Amino acid sequence: MRTIGIGIGRNQIKGALVDENGEIFDEIWKLSYLSDSPKRAIEQICSVISEYKEIAFKEGSEISDVVGISFPGTLDRENSIIKYIPQFSNWKNVDLKTPIKSKTGFNIVIENDASAATLGEKWFGLGKNMQNFMLITLGTGVGGGIVSNNQLLTGKDNASGEIGHIIVEPEGRRCYCGNRGCLETYVSIEGLKQLYEERQTLNKPFVLEDFFRRVASGSSEEGQIFDRYLEKLSRGLAVSVNLINPDALVLGGKLSSLLEPNISKLKEYTNNKVIPPLKNSFTLNVSPLKSNAYVLGAAALAFELNQITISSYEKQKMRNNIIELREMVNKKTVELRKKEKELIESNKKLSEVKEKLNLALWASDKGLWEWNITIGKVFTDKRWLKDNNIAIDGFDGSFCSWCDLIHKDDFKSFISNLRKAGSTAGASFEIQYRLITKDDQWVWVLHQGKNIIRSQKGNPVDQHLIGTINNFSKQKEETDKLAYRANFDPLTGLPNRTLLIDRLIQETRRSERNEDSFALFFIDLDNFKSINDTYGHDMGDQLLKRIAQRFEKNRRKSDTFARIGGDEFILMALNVANDSDLRTLTKKYMSLFNQPLTINHNKIKIKASIGVAVFPENGSDSKTLIKMADKAMYQAKKNGKNSCCFYRKNSSFTPL
Repeated sequence: MRTIGIGIGRNQIKGALVDENGEIFDEIWKLSYLSDSPKRAIEQICSVISEYKEIAFKEGSEISDVVGISFPGTLDRENSIIKYIPQFSNWKNVDLKTPIKSKTGFNIVIENDASAATLGEKWFGLGKNMQNFMLITLGTGVGGGIVSNNQLLTGKDNASGEIGHIIVEPEGRRCYCGNRGCLETYVSIEGLKQLYEERQTLNKPFVLEDFFRRVASGSSEEGQIFDRYLEKLSRGLAVSVNLINPDALVLGGKLSSLLEPNISKLKEYTNNKVIPPLKNSFTLNVSPLKSNAYVLGAAALAFELNQITISSYEKQKMRNNIIELREMVNKKTVELRKKEKELIESNKKLSEVKEKLNLALWASDKGLWEWNITIGKVFTDKRWLKDNNIAIDGFDGSFCSWCDLIHKDDFKSFISNLRKAGSTAGASFEIQYRLITKDDQWVWVLHQGKNIIRSQKGNPVDQHLIGTINNFSKQKEETDKLAYRANFDPLTGLPNRTLLIDRLIQETRRSERNEDSFALFFIDLDNFKSINDTYGHDMGDQLLKRIAQRFEKNRRKSDTFARIGGDEFILMALNVANDSDLRTLTKKYMSLFNQPLTINHNKIKIKASIGVAVFPENGSDSKTLIKMADKAMYQAKKNGKNSCCFYRKNSSFTPL
């Protein structure tokens, strides 16, 4: 079953159909009528609900009759009343439940937008595996939500987490709340703009994406402004760490993705301000949910109220109980292992250890594994093998038959680790590898243990490698997903800036050793904003995907094509021997924009401006190369767009 989640913003309203796993099946974007009147905004909400009702009817799918809605401002969640929205005086004690129920037949549940985003993070984002964290949303405003001991803290008036109104500069800027020096007045988008405009030497108008691009390219003026921004933001983050002692601070909102390349610097600034016992006690991350956090949190509210996923929630509570049980089991296991030297003096005592370990492991979903090297036999927990569907039909207890169950790519690591542990008495081992199942699938296991040598009168009698084996496929999958999110653009699937910089660093080192060169193409789409304005952002996203597909299909296998943000791409072309090779490649990539793209029956002509820099002629490090290619691209823009320029040593530019 799916439910409707709706996020209401000052400028936009977003609706989504969401299932209990957090997968979004359909999205609706509309301009927000929040500033017009409550009546018009409520009519708009009803129209979104009606659209989804019609979609569900046509698809023959079932949707919940409870709709979750996230709203800015202070609200009465129990009665679905908006008590107050800052900056909009006509939003006072507005009843949402009655008119929406009357017009659509749907019940609603509401939550403050920052708290809803935090709930979305808790159910579907980084917060799934955290007991204590705080989400800070950075956009047109600054908000926050707190999860403590796995519970969302809302406060007496549903207004907790207002980090935006921490005073970081006494007698500073006037805030709409009536105070001076609030964090929001410095670190929201408008606050950053004011920091920019206070610099009298900067005569350029403030454009958010351009500002961060110049910061990334090493501009000293923008860099100083950005350092001041990070300094202000770190004050609010440090107060939060000192106040709630979280496992993590998670950044969301439009500014968060732009801040991502500088997260380590922001954490350093924050650590300098927290009290000594809490330094480095927290992680600082950017939310992977991006703008979806609000609708996912709203959907989670509806799921919880309608008890669609109450079983999932109860499962989470059970998981927490299991974690506590495992901690108790682990403590007991440690105690048992302290007695191991005494118990292992005889086979009878060793059997008692195994029996107790089996009981402990039964409670922790682990299995017992032992290789008696002396007799060449492997003893395993049959219950664990059966529960995990391991293909044991050919397993006869020999070490070789156990090895037959292991994935060929993991076999070398498995043998190497066991051999190393087996050479030293008391040595421990920990191995990750895959085992084959009865239905020819693979499960990842974590295999931990210790080398035990039993002696009599100082002489070794027999040797055992004994320990536990545990299915950790889910943890492995989550780790792989996080690694993918850290290195690839979620929209196009292309490498992101982080992965590109890593490959650039590797390539500069390789090229220095081999004394050869490579080229960097900085590609910026021409007039992309007008396409978004004309056709909408969904069409713009589709266009970016299609361009990515076209380049991926035509690039050389040795080259890397990455999206670094917005409508900007970088292509790293290896083994460029001379200007002739470079011009041939440039013409090839420029030609990819000759044919229009057909999207939803619309033929869209898109052109690009390209700047090219060459290693080592134009720079010996990744930062300089990107900066030079960016400058060449801007020259191409000045030349009339839809063109290419090459950066030269003497700071001149050569058109294609």
